[in-house]
Amino acid sequence: MQGLKLLSEGKCGKVFITQSVEKELGKFFSGDFRTLNGLKERCKKFANFGRGVFSGEQFKFEGKHSKGTADGKVISVWAISFKQARLYGCLSSSEDLFIAGSCDKKQQNKANQEKLRKAAKVYAAYEKEVGNE
Repeated sequence: MQGLKLLSEGKCGKVFITQSVEKELGKFFSGDFRTLNGLKERCKKFANFGRGVFSGEQFKFEGKHSKGTADGKVISVWAISFKQARLYGCLSSSEDLFIAGSCDKKQQNKANQEKLRKAAKVYAAYEKEVGNE
């Protein structure tokens, strides 16, 4: 499952995290897992209730630099389900997959949608190859 990591699984689906989120978190919050746990909690709700899509929401992650200073970096977090992915031209029989990712404020919305398309296609290809368990 290249580029995607399972974060949470619930009755409404599975939530995968994209590499960009891990890179962001690793870059700014090395050794501090509260941020990832916070994202996991949010994804858990998303997976269990299938609503409250946090596409484009701003999250302020609280972490610490190695120097010990507080870090209030804000990154934009977005998510889609495969149902939504169809709107972006990604076809799949799956209805229960959610993909979460991040981007910084400088990136254009079009670039973010392209990332989502690629992430969804990667998983769709993987699922087709190994089958849906």
